[in-house]
Amino acid sequence: MGHLRKRGKGWEYVVCLGRDPITGNLKQKSKGGFKSKESAKTAMMELELKVSKDQYFETEEMTLKEYLEYWFDAYPSVNVAPSTLKRYKEFCNTINANAA
Repeated sequence: MGHLRKRGKGWEYVVCLGRDPITGNLKQKSKGGFKSKESAKTAMMELELKVSKDQYFETEEMTLKEYLEYWFDAYPSVNVAPSTLKRYKEFCNTINANAA
């Protein structure tokens, strides 16, 4: 899911975050400045764990509707009962209709 590379005197990781739901483009997160390969690898593995558990959220300009769609796809669909999921969807639709 990610890889390490030497950049000058330091190390950098690059992790795939999946595809952007709006554009379909591949999203990646990179971070450099690590003094050792091991420290870069540790940080990369922590980020990969967050991504795999849907606990990583890239801060960016996002509308309320986009956030609710992201949240609905990431959290309740795997964590709640079908009846609760239906009710959450109704809440999201109501909020989106009133926010427009």
